[in-house]
Amino acid sequence: MSDRVQGAQVNLGPMKREELRLAIEEPARQVGLTFEAGLVDLMLEQAGDEPGQLPLLEFVLRRLWEDRRGGELHHEAYKAMGQLQGAIAKKAESLYLKLNEDDQHKVQQIFLRLVRPGEGEADTRRRATFAEVGEGLRSLAKTLADERLLVTSQVAGSSEETIEVSHEALIRHWERLKQWVEADRRFLAWQLRLNAAVKEWEGNKRSSDLLLRGIQLTESVDWLKKKPDYLSPVEREFVTVSKNRKKRNLIAAATIAGLMLILIGALSWSWKEGVTVKYTVSIVKARLHLVSVLEPEMVEIPVGDFLQGDVITRPNNPLRKVTVNGFMIGKYEVTFEEYDRYVELTGGRSPNDEMLGRERRPVIDVMWEDAVDYAKWLSKATGKGYRLPTASEWEYAAGSGGKDTMWAGTSDENQLKDYAVYMVNSKQVEPVGSKKPNDFGLYDMSGNVFEMVRDCFAKAGKECNTHMIRGGCRGNKAETLRISYEHPSMVGTRNNLTGFRLAQDIP
Repeated sequence: MSDRVQGAQVNLGPMKREELRLAIEEPARQVGLTFEAGLVDLMLEQAGDEPGQLPLLEFVLRRLWEDRRGGELHHEAYKAMGQLQGAIAKKAESLYLKLNEDDQHKVQQIFLRLVRPGEGEADTRRRATFAEVGEGLRSLAKTLADERLLVTSQVAGSSEETIEVSHEALIRHWERLKQWVEADRRFLAWQLRLNAAVKEWEGNKRSSDLLLRGIQLTESVDWLKKKPDYLSPVEREFVTVSKNRKKRNLIAAATIAGLMLILIGALSWSWKEGVTVKYTVSIVKARLHLVSVLEPEMVEIPVGDFLQGDVITRPNNPLRKVTVNGFMIGKYEVTFEEYDRYVELTGGRSPNDEMLGRERRPVIDVMWEDAVDYAKWLSKATGKGYRLPTASEWEYAAGSGGKDTMWAGTSDENQLKDYAVYMVNSKQVEPVGSKKPNDFGLYDMSGNVFEMVRDCFAKAGKECNTHMIRGGCRGNKAETLRISYEHPSMVGTRNNLTGFRLAQDIP
């Protein structure tokens, strides 16, 4: 039995602060060494709770031992080595410069796989399996781990090993790594999305329904061409299988009997409606499933009564009882990712993100007519009836069915920052779903961007040259984010404050 215990692998958890203190001070005391006052506290504070704290402290203590003054380890030597953060960065650079050019390239591959790029926040480390990093890099990664720059561990209940950066100080203070991350920030953000897609694909028995399509496939093929060495074998396979599937679909599409008849009928319709041929072809292809369309995730809202209106500005928007039929509404605001797909397929105008970001951020720089046209196109392309919500539907959904909340999700202004993107916590357009949802599971109904509704503004007149927008935006005070607050927007206005979400009737 004792032999079996001795041969077993035992995984120990991270040491507590006082355990680390004993591990540092007790061996020193036994050989007659002392620490200058406050030095141990400073090292422990900088080490934090990182997984590589112990080997990192061991490395720093060895350096302090080499630079000791008599029997004392002192602040001056610790400061000279750049303290904990600088010491590990210097060690990484020193080791890197000793490698040949091929191994230097491999080190770059390894570290970039282990950094999670921040969006407006600090970059952080991420844990990866050797399958993700690349089995061919295992030997070099083990060397880096022996040098205390990386930490390896084992997945619980599995023989699979993982690897991560030993301490985030390395990400913050090693200038070479910072330059690598900055140069490849777009690629790293894309690779994280690809990695999530690959895991979902493999977790669902490699279902063809989960293969890449459209802009996502185009982007992935482009990155595969540019950086094949930086993708794991399964990532390369996923992109290649997706690309081959698209080719097969295109070949099959060319043989569809009756395609010409469909096109002729569609072209006749496009002439009557005054839209472009490309617009019409995009609808035909979508209905034949030759191209992918990004549809919004919808939430069903039940029928109900509520008091619509504004208790604060009652003369302009009096309280009245309104009955709302059941309907569907977008879980999120329409994103650039979804709208850009529409632009790609139809050749329409591409909105300007004004350097605020695209992808999962709500689309901006669109006017009311753009939103209506998008809803019409999506309806024809999918066979589903998309539209803008009415003001009553929007207010009912934002208030979680007439729960009389001041903002979407809460009536407590102290909690508003948890539910809304507004001037208190951000001046940027944030990705949809960054905050908490309301009780209906709807995100960003208060804040981030204003949202267009179908209704005319009360004082617009018969011509309805002013429409209503709701919910407030990132630059507004809490008052403007109230779900009952109505704001005018001139027809034809485009800006970086306003977007929209879609609704549907329940069949």
